[in-house]
Amino acid sequence: MKKQEKSNPMNSGVFGFVTDEIATTPYAVKIFEGAQDTAWSKAKLLLMANTKDDLALERNVSIVLRHENR
Repeated sequence: MKKQEKSNPMNSGVFGFVTDEIATTPYAVKIFEGAQDTAWSKAKLLLMANTKDDLALERNVSIVLRHENR
């Protein structure tokens, strides 16, 4: 039986950017642009979520990111 290797998140095609309140700062656009530029420079897709401190939403985003990084 072949041993299952652990997934390395760095091998995924997605960067996750999760925050609770960043969209309320005056620098949000520049922060998002920097994250997007970094992801694209590494041929990755950027998944951004501003959760507004909603724990259920944070859990759901975490599930999606874990699934994507399998």
